[in-house]
Amino acid sequence: MRSDFLPIGWRRFYSHYNESALLHKGEVSGDRLLCPYHGWEFNGAGQCVNIPYFPSDQKLPCAQARSYPVQEQLSIIWVFPGDPSEAAQVPLPTVPEYDDPNWLMVPIPGKFNAHFSICNENTMDVFHGFLHRNLQGWFDPKLLHLHQTDTDVEADYQVSYQGRLSQFLGMSDRGDRVTTRIISIRYRYPHYSNTLEGVSRMYLMRLPVSPTETRSFTLLFLKIRLPQTLVTVVRPLLSRVIWRFLLKPFLDQDVEMIESEQRTYEGDRQRRYVEVNPAIIALQRVILKQDGVQSSHPTLQSPHVDDSELASIP
Repeated sequence: MRSDFLPIGWRRFYSHYNESALLHKGEVSGDRLLCPYHGWEFNGAGQCVNIPYFPSDQKLPCAQARSYPVQEQLSIIWVFPGDPSEAAQVPLPTVPEYDDPNWLMVPIPGKFNAHFSICNENTMDVFHGFLHRNLQGWFDPKLLHLHQTDTDVEADYQVSYQGRLSQFLGMSDRGDRVTTRIISIRYRYPHYSNTLEGVSRMYLMRLPVSPTETRSFTLLFLKIRLPQTLVTVVRPLLSRVIWRFLLKPFLDQDVEMIESEQRTYEGDRQRRYVEVNPAIIALQRVILKQDGVQSSHPTLQSPHVDDSELASIP
């Protein structure tokens, strides 16, 4: 399996000395990371280079914190957990809209107490628009096209929008009429992107923290129906308002459902799950090809997914 850069923000780093302290709880001093327990200092290569209560001429113990190739892009810190010699050959995700003044960027942070695969299924599953019906979300979804390779899943859905919120965000033409659009979703392990006919684009970078914790770093780009001069002036404030008051309620509903799935699984790990969305089944097949996930989530344990049981989806 080829490793990819993962977005981390701040990652939990452990030092390999006796306390195994969580270095992410420490602090940065110049080019060194200070352990929060005893103040031991580590350089960028993970080597302990100073112990504050040791005499200056005393030999330091062989204490080593594992280090990783790191890059910063899109205001996100990325770590490469694979073979360090391969890091230079693996490109970071590209976001052409990032510096484009014609788009309003809305960063969306996410934290889920659930397995990486459950979170990924939610993103590919456009059929869950029913969950957001009280927020003027999308409705009447139809899966139009699906293509899967060993590392990618591409799916096109037809969705409908109606309401003042959808009109403000540019997803519907008029608030009192139904607008039908095509949303194209692409999953390329381990990240997502989607586009809604050029009126919105989203890039979702996801980090598996543990078998029961996942973080996401999402950049949503919108073309707001306001005068461009006004958008330019109020861009930072407008971005925060859209996230806090318009988009966060959607994410909160997703988090509640995703975490409930995790709790259900933990309560009965032998339960058999049936999936009827072909796009989710394609996604599961791609994830199954990656190392280390087969035993962590019921829908990723073959033979839980059975094509013969699929319902007909228009």
